[in-house]
Amino acid sequence: MSQRVPIALREQVLARAGGRCAYCRSAEALLGVTFEVDHIVPQAAAGETTINNLCLSDHFAWSDDEATLVGQTPTGRATITALRMNRPVLVQMRRYWVALGLHPPV
Repeated sequence: MSQRVPIALREQVLARAGGRCAYCRSAEALLGVTFEVDHIVPQAAAGETTINNLCLSDHFAWSDDEATLVGQTPTGRATITALRMNRPVLVQMRRYWVALGLHPPV
C-alpha cells in the first residue's frame, strides 16, 4: 500500500528544491499546480518515505533554446518520455517564460 508523504516532509522536500520541480526545475508557482513528491526508490521496491529517498534531479539539462528538457542519462531520457515532459504545451509555456525572464531556473 502506498504511504502518503506527510505535509511537513513534503515542505522539507520542496524547500530543499527551492520550490522547483525536482525533474525540470520549473517553479511550482509558475505552473499553478501542486507538485507530486516522488520516491527515488519506489515504495513497491521497499523505498522508504524519508527525505533522502524523495526527489530526483541530476538527470536533466535544458536545450540551447531553454524550452526543451534533455535527458543526460538513460534514467533522465526515460523519465522525460514517461512523464511527457516535453509536450508541446509545456515547451510553449517555457518559451513564454524565457521571454519574460522567468526561465530557465538558476
